[in-house]
Amino acid sequence: MGLINKAMAYNFSYLALEYYKKLDLNEEEVMILLIIDHLNDSGNMFVTTEMISEYSTYSTRQIDNIMNDLFKRKLIDIGVNDKKIPFVSAEPFKKQVYFEFNKEVLGEDLTSNDKEMEEFKTTLFQKVQLYLNRDLSPFEIGKVDEWIQSGTSKEIILAAIEEAKRTNQKNLSAIDRLIIKRIREEDNYGNSK
Repeated sequence: MGLINKAMAYNFSYLALEYYKKLDLNEEEVMILLIIDHLNDSGNMFVTTEMISEYSTYSTRQIDNIMNDLFKRKLIDIGVNDKKIPFVSAEPFKKQVYFEFNKEVLGEDLTSNDKEMEEFKTTLFQKVQLYLNRDLSPFEIGKVDEWIQSGTSKEIILAAIEEAKRTNQKNLSAIDRLIIKRIREEDNYGNSK
């Protein structure tokens, strides 16, 4: 099982509480990050200070100041997606937490190639979870890790996810079938030369 998978096997809130001090965060900041993550998981992509205040005792002014600081420190993303819909996301924080977990599990820093692979894994898990609109089961985490460990190219995996989106196939099995189909097509094309 890959490192990201090991990290994802833990409850993210647990990992956040374990590693927030290593990321130089205080309790107010980690609470806001956890609330943003919770709201994102609940389908609220554009999280406002008012929404956060419903889950905390902080004033909207305090929340705004904390969010500005988190944005400056690159721990949250604020922007507009491809469909011109605004969003606020705690994904940068999650990546850093997973990275800290992986670093601790390895007992040393990851090499740049490992870092690149771990970043791709994190991005891939996020894309799949976002597309399916839910957390992945342990079996599904294993299946996604299997794609990567088998050497399937990033391009094939990402293209299969995009095709599943276009054809509205909202399950991991469909993505897996599309990956297999693309690999076979690539093999057939290579063999016909």
